[in-house]
Amino acid sequence: MSWEICHHQLYTQSNQFDK
Repeated sequence: MSWEICHHQLYTQSNQFDK
């Protein structure tokens, strides 16, 4: 369990949403 992975997933989701 790494917060980095969670953060990365959130970042990816945000990027997709922005697009």
